[in-house]
Amino acid sequence: MSKSLGSLALVLMLFVALPASLGAIPYDSGTVKNYMHRNGGDLGKAQAAIDAKDFAALGEIFSDFLATATALKAMDPPKGDPGMWQGFWSDFAAAANKGIAAAKDKDPAKASEALAALRSIMGQGHKNFRF
Repeated sequence: MSKSLGSLALVLMLFVALPASLGAIPYDSGTVKNYMHRNGGDLGKAQAAIDAKDFAALGEIFSDFLATATALKAMDPPKGDPGMWQGFWSDFAAAANKGIAAAKDKDPAKASEALAALRSIMGQGHKNFRF
């Protein structure tokens, strides 16, 4: 009897805990604003690194953009469709990865393309998700 109660308790606990663990992190305005301010500063730093052909710094900056995408993709959107939110951050991560690859290849033209894509995606994100 106690074995079946233990099993039942385990099943009920998993039934409650598993959906909670699969859910997104609630939207946190302060965290998002911190990332956005950092990204805004990184846009200028990235352009300066491209101009100076400082590919080590450029790789770090694009890695920061990727960290933003990873962290914020895990959150619920502040408004709008959660699927659109996920797609937005997937696109942002893809552009950041292109920038990382461009920095590794020491290719300023591809780095500029990746930076332009990030700027465009950021603008679209503000249109779709900003309060």
